[in-house]
Amino acid sequence: RDGGDVRRPRRVAERGLAYVNAVEGPADPAPNGTALWAMTFGFVALVSIYELAPDLLAAVEPRAWETWLPSLARSESTVAEESVHGALLETAYERAPVATVQAVYDSLERRLTEGRWLPSSLMTVVARIPALDARVNDAVARGVFDVDQTTSLLEGLIALRSTAAFDASRRLLTARRRSQIAYERAVCAASVLLREGAGPRWGQLWRFLTDRDIDARAILSRSAARHDFVPRQALDERSDDELADLYILLARLYPEETDLWHVGVFSPSSRDNLGHWRSQVLRELSTRRRLTAVAALRRVMDAFPGKDWLVQTWLEAEVALSTEQWNAPTVGSVLALAERRDTRLVDSGAQLLDVLEESLSRLQEDLQGKWRGVVGLWDQRSDGYK
Repeated sequence: RDGGDVRRPRRVAERGLAYVNAVEGPADPAPNGTALWAMTFGFVALVSIYELAPDLLAAVEPRAWETWLPSLARSESTVAEESVHGALLETAYERAPVATVQAVYDSLERRLTEGRWLPSSLMTVVARIPALDARVNDAVARGVFDVDQTTSLLEGLIALRSTAAFDASRRLLTARRRSQIAYERAVCAASVLLREGAGPRWGQLWRFLTDRDIDARAILSRSAARHDFVPRQALDERSDDELADLYILLARLYPEETDLWHVGVFSPSSRDNLGHWRSQVLRELSTRRRLTAVAALRRVMDAFPGKDWLVQTWLEAEVALSTEQWNAPTVGSVLALAERRDTRLVDSGAQLLDVLEESLSRLQEDLQGKWRGVVGLWDQRSDGYK
């Protein structure tokens, strides 16, 4: 509503619709890196339609979508506009799929060449449109982009759990022995997988990590270069045994006694960050209240027999698990135990089996022991013999 005129927002959207249908969008909306005013006008017109009268999007002609797609894909949206930007691109794909795939791909390629950031709206659209996802990741796997560009694309798409991005990573890891540049791209893919969550590629990643120490150092250093802690998703995806394996690898390659000490202001290096990674993985394992985590900590402790703090960590985790799993008896149960000496408190199926075994052992002793009480129960066989 504006001054009581409820029709004004729709009239604004209708003018936007008239503009995009009547005016042809520029083929190159940002020559020499400078956006044309026409690009901005077209983007504002489409956003106005989407926000003020979304039903009018159906009236945007297919030809208009095709001519304005380069401008839409190249537009610089703010954080608040990114969801709208993405929704418009998905709508454009429904009306002009081939043109949308080409425009978004060209926009990504241009941004990467210019060293500019990739908006999350563009990355989300890539992950949601199978044809676009497949095209971008096929280019990644074929080595079309350099190492830094490959990193940017894989970071965004693997974070969105793109199946094609995981497959591109698999292809890069498989091709790592073909050449030096193929090896560098494989290290790039492995570092992104380790940091963002390897998903179905963990087995292949772990084989690369444990193949040679030089490979592990290259992957870990790149992973931790700009990340002082392991992202939450990467930790949550790993089992207790996998975290234990990762800690053992980190502690072997980067032991605590080689951690760097700094005085005053300093810029953390990847080696500083890897010390944080090592501590974080152990802390994550120690806070998981389950038997498999305690067993994994025991394996970590056994791998480094001279490190007393690992023994302490394992003992604290075991005590914490026992405390968490202990069910405090009620007052009535305590009184019943005090009144009858032969009463047992049973908290689990295993304890019940122990009590039954103990009871059967006492019965066996009564029947077949020194006084053979069995003869008082069965003193005659079926054949009449006593």
